[in-house]
Amino acid sequence: MNWVKLIPSFIKRIGSHAFAFCYVEDLSISDIVTEIGDFAFFNCRKLQVVSFSSKSNLKIIEKGSFSGQ
Repeated sequence: MNWVKLIPSFIKRIGSHAFAFCYVEDLSISDIVTEIGDFAFFNCRKLQVVSFSSKSNLKIIEKGSFSGQ
């Protein structure tokens, strides 16, 4: 099963451990997101693709946000 997750356009910050241990494979982060919290996607072992908008406003990616893969 291919799990795809689109972060909704109203989300400005992805909090710490928000998706830790999830089974998402493809992730699309909207251009309104400005921060990804520490360990937000920790141990998402199936995560293969992370897409950002060309108009991304992302300013901060905290420690370990994508660790444990």
